[in-house]
Amino acid sequence: MSGKDWRKEKRKKGGSITTKNGKLYARIQYIDETTGKRKAKLRRANNRTHARALIEQMRKE
Repeated sequence: MSGKDWRKEKRKKGGSITTKNGKLYARIQYIDETTGKRKAKLRRANNRTHARALIEQMRKE
């Protein structure tokens, strides 16, 4: 087997592109530090390329 076991690797911090009411949104999910609950942040996107850029930007926040 290779040196690093795939089960021990950290999950990639991605995001997703979703559609609501025919409009495109960039979405990330995160765990709120104060409540410990999972939350989602949505931003309106013009197209899929713009949505990917928004996901990168939201991850840096």
